[in-house]
Amino acid sequence: MKTFSFFNKKDNAGFTLLEVLIVASIIILLSALVLANAHTGSRGIEVRRSAQTVSSALREAQNDALGSGEAGVYFATGQAPIFFVDIDNDKLYDAGEEQKTVILDKNTELSSLVPSNPLHVFFAPPNPDVYINGILISSDALVTVRHIDDASITRTIRINTIGLISIE
Repeated sequence: MKTFSFFNKKDNAGFTLLEVLIVASIIILLSALVLANAHTGSRGIEVRRSAQTVSSALREAQNDALGSGEAGVYFATGQAPIFFVDIDNDKLYDAGEEQKTVILDKNTELSSLVPSNPLHVFFAPPNPDVYINGILISSDALVTVRHIDDASITRTIRINTIGLISIE
């Protein structure tokens, strides 16, 4: 007579507790890696969005200068960029010339301005010619945007001598 014993059966289908724990550990580890990278990725998106906003403001000033206007963007670290129209023809931003404030993403800021801080970028018709701090540009100007919580996440906007605006 055959006796049935559950524990002696050799062809049990299923997983051992050890196998289940190993698979669960791998899933938890992979989830933690994905979540950590997603947080860093969102910071990068914020910086890219702010760099695109700065670039758009510069292009808007450039387009105004292609028409009949003269416009520029004023940059200073620690404050939002200011889009301005030059009233007194000095090719610099002065109080009362602002048209609008360029709003950056809440977790980003201007961290570096080359060749100087503050930086006045001005476009004059008809080409439009590019002036930096009131002087016709002779070398590239750089505006760097960074994330407030992670200074290693940056984007740099370059304005070259012929007015090409690019994001690096």
